[in-house]
This record gives sequence, structure tokens and C-alpha cells, in this order.
Amino acid sequence: MTRLRQSAAILAALMAVAGCGVRADRSARSSSAERSQPPQRIVSLAPSLTETLFALGVGDRVVGVTRYCADPPEVEQLPRVGGHLDPNFEAIVALMPDLVVSIPSSDETARRLESLNIPIVSVDQHDVSGVLESISQLGEICGVPEQGEMLRAKVEARLQAVSRIVATANPPRVVVAVGHDIGGGVVRTVWAAGPDTFYDGVV
Repeated sequence: MTRLRQSAAILAALMAVAGCGVRADRSARSSSAERSQPPQRIVSLAPSLTETLFALGVGDRVVGVTRYCADPPEVEQLPRVGGHLDPNFEAIVALMPDLVVSIPSSDETARRLESLNIPIVSVDQHDVSGVLESISQLGEICGVPEQGEMLRAKVEARLQAVSRIVATANPPRVVVAVGHDIGGGVVRTVWAAGPDTFYDGVV
């Protein structure tokens, strides 16, 4: 197995629960008061958070997702609330969530939701350590800390196993494309993994 394919395997291990993350403050932020009960109606404002919630076993509590959320297949039936940078606040309010989960790039969204008295929690999934920490954080927030620690341990074990395999490999120089925009039958824009991201941490 080449290093490129091995690195892809590491990335797949993270993508199963993480998706695309952003750089931001490492700590989880919650605008709500201490909750006496775990949230039962959750709106997710990022594909990575949606996948993490389902991986934690609380997908049945997710009542709304972004237009970009595609995994797991169950989300196809859920209401859409726009994107994390341009959410439809009316749609969110109509879903009557007791928690909105977000990534830190949505600070303006957080302030707007706070003004509507909708609890919001923001977690960082900027890099590998942030992704792993977010699993534990969301497990705690959703009242399933054991599942959170089990899932985190599983992902860590997979990363460590692949890291051992590639430890002695001869690394080639590679470009990892993480998205693209097609218009008029041509590729107009390509997004590539850059330094100081979780992609960089696993490639």
C-alpha cells in the first residue's frame, strides 16, 4: 500500500465522524444556561457535526440539518435550514430546537440565535486534536459521555494503527483536493487541503 493510499485511509477514519472543520477557538462554547436534561431536538449547522451526532447514536434527536449534510443516508429525510454561514432562522425557529450545534465560524449566527433564546453550542473541529475533542464534548452535551469516549477511542486506535504502517514509508509530495465547483462543464474552483488543518494532520 502506498503512503498516499495509507494517508487516505487515515483521512477516511476522521471523515467518518468529522467532515470539514474550521480553525477557531479550541474550547466548546455554549450560550445556554446549564441544562437539567440532555437536548432532545437538535439542529446541526455543519455536515461534520451531523455525522458526529449520528456516530454517537443520537441521530434520532436531530431535527434539522444544513443543505450540505449528506451522510449518513438518514439525513436525506430531515428538514434543511440553509448553511452554517447563511442559515434560515425562520426554519430553525419552526423546528423548536432545544439545542443548535455549530462550528466557530458561525459566531454571527450564534449571536442571532442567542437573541432568539435558542441554546447554541459551538465546537472546534479545526484539526485532528480538535476533531477528537469534539467527539467527547458532544457526547457530554448530549448526555452520552460513554459513547463519546468509546467513539473517540475507536477513531484514535484507527489513526494510530495506520500511523504505524506509514511510519517507515517514503512520503511523496501530494495535493489533496477536498472540494470543487463545476460550472459550464468545466471545473471553475478547486479547494485543496492546506497547512494547519486536520487534513494536514493526517496526510
